[in-house]
Amino acid sequence: TIPADIPNNGKEAGKVVVRMQIPADATVGIGGLRVVTPKGISNLRLFMIDDLQPVAENGTNKALAQAQKVELPCVVTGTMEAESWDFYKFSVQAGQRITVEAVARRLGSKHDPSIRLLDPTGKELAYADDTEGLGQDSRLSYTFQRAGDYIIEVRDVKFLGGADFVYRLRIGDFPSATLPFPLGGKRGTKVQVAAAGQGTEAIPPLEVTVPDNP
Repeated sequence: TIPADIPNNGKEAGKVVVRMQIPADATVGIGGLRVVTPKGISNLRLFMIDDLQPVAENGTNKALAQAQKVELPCVVTGTMEAESWDFYKFSVQAGQRITVEAVARRLGSKHDPSIRLLDPTGKELAYADDTEGLGQDSRLSYTFQRAGDYIIEVRDVKFLGGADFVYRLRIGDFPSATLPFPLGGKRGTKVQVAAAGQGTEAIPPLEVTVPDNP
């Protein structure tokens, strides 16, 4: 809908503010949006539907000592500045498994993220860049042997940044599915499709009916 409480909304050429209501049962993932008018169709804008608690980057988390404290599970919405890092701190229990995923290029962002998992002293425990199946985005999973606070470092691989270098940093215990298997099926048949990737062992296969109309 086009909100009526915004003065002159829709009267400026090339700009309009709209409000979207996402159904509660909408599938988590990346979707696309276009605006269609009698004069044409807008460029595609990508957005992500998530089931994690959103947290905004506080902007002061540029050093290890100033790491922003977050409660898990969550998804941090951030922007990368040039020649900079972002740090986020969280607490875990012994034996807890956590997945960290940076979503940027898949949303059309210019940010090419790499992520590092650090202990409180800054020692690297895990690193990810250009994770298989995610293009230039990154994801890692780690099972912690000791309880305590740990830190995620996010940066651009070329140390670039700016207003269009946005990212979503998903942190929590969720499956790391990268692709479905099998990758296809015969037209008009039903196929059992499983998820492949770290932490997907408990995900039951789904029955998919392959359309017979090409």
